[in-house]
Amino acid sequence: MENLGSRIRFAADKIGGLDALAKATGVKRTTMFDYAAGRTEPKISTVAGISRATGVSISWLAVGTSGELEKSPKVLTEGASLEIVRKFAWNIAATFWKEMPRRTKPEYVADQFVETLDFLLRRDEMNEDAASEVIHFGAERLKRRSER
Repeated sequence: MENLGSRIRFAADKIGGLDALAKATGVKRTTMFDYAAGRTEPKISTVAGISRATGVSISWLAVGTSGELEKSPKVLTEGASLEIVRKFAWNIAATFWKEMPRRTKPEYVADQFVETLDFLLRRDEMNEDAASEVIHFGAERLKRRSER
């Protein structure tokens, strides 16, 4: 697919169309249709959101030629004990609870929690510093989303 708009349309079809994609990413419907038509280009954070919502690789979505179309479902658990995974899960939950405004919708927190855990499990190295950075980034993203 030769342009970003056509790749966005293709990705949107995987989850029910542009309306569904707009809802899944929190992007206004008209803005999503502008992206798909090539009238405007999304920020990289929006491209990342589209990637997460549709399951296509961010590199394929952004440039069309690099990487595979589908995200790799590979989870790297070598060297990761159940204790480490549980500790990451606890830290994610505790950080989100502490940092989120109480009016944040539970489904946003749950989605971000699962995405964060998946990301951490796919990393080549699982360590607390990386986990902390990812968790705080996710919490900040949720704060911004809940303020809209």
